[in-house]
Amino acid sequence: MKHFRLITILFVLFHITVFIWKNMAALKTSIPFRWNLYFLEFRWEHHVYTLLAFALLAGLVLGVLVMVKPYQKAKASLKREREAKSASSPGADSSSSSSAQ
Repeated sequence: MKHFRLITILFVLFHITVFIWKNMAALKTSIPFRWNLYFLEFRWEHHVYTLLAFALLAGLVLGVLVMVKPYQKAKASLKREREAKSASSPGADSSSSSSAQ
């Protein structure tokens, strides 16, 4: 069990490499795009592998943003609690210290 993570990572990377190697001809296929604005037309081409890379990058960025959102909310909530506690503490400390004397 000590090397399970390493073996799993190597297993996944091996399968990704084999997939890319076996499908290299299909991944190099160019796909033409056309954007027609009625007064101006753009044409360009992308390989399938660049489109997959763009999709992977967009998915990673969105995944990180979704993952960080709850952390940011918790951080803001903790900050509000600390500010409320520090705002109420000096008044509470002076009243309790004057009553204790």
